[in-house]
Amino acid sequence: MNLFQKHFTPGEPDPRVNVSIITPKAAIISSIVLIIYSGFLLKIHDSFGSSSEHGAELAAAILALMVVACISIAAISNYVHFITYTRPLLLIAKGAKEVSEGNYSIHLPLHRKDGKTDEIDALIQDFNTMVDDLNSTEILKSSFISNISHELKTPIAVISNYATLLSEDGLSDSERKEYSEKIRSASKDLSELIANILQITKLDNDQIKANYSSFDLSEELIQCILGFELILDE
Repeated sequence: MNLFQKHFTPGEPDPRVNVSIITPKAAIISSIVLIIYSGFLLKIHDSFGSSSEHGAELAAAILALMVVACISIAAISNYVHFITYTRPLLLIAKGAKEVSEGNYSIHLPLHRKDGKTDEIDALIQDFNTMVDDLNSTEILKSSFISNISHELKTPIAVISNYATLLSEDGLSDSERKEYSEKIRSASKDLSELIANILQITKLDNDQIKANYSSFDLSEELIQCILGFELILDE
């Protein structure tokens, strides 16, 4: 097995693979069957070859046996080929089609039942791992969009509230200045949030390296509360 992989496997052998779907056993068994079958035909020839009157019947019998043998070997070979190659590859192709349509919950079963791993099973394992990674990425993506949508609502709501107050009559200059400052502050927060989204995109694409820094969580919470000061007063 190791010698076969060494000479016929492109690249480095997969350490998970402990049995191959292409082995010399099939060729050896076929050769033995053909040798035995040829000996059987020679035995028939020896038995009837001494009688020339049976020559035509002997040739026809040998030809018929050869045709039956060829058809049988071809049928068995095709069946083994279908079980070993075609059926698992069709399952993988069907699974890949479902993944392309957005189904990230699909899992393909291993086609061997003896607990060993061949090249097809290694491919199926990699396929299942890929689908799991895509599913995790899709969950993170949905969570990210949900969180970002929630975060965008806060500064937009603050801007909307103070803009509505600025449109009212009877405001003093100090109130107008205060509300305008609140709008500018919320606009700045919104701009920073959008900039952070772009930074996250670059981080996800490995375009920049993370630069961690400390910040005052209490101050951030106070600013969030002050953004809804009017609603709290009411």
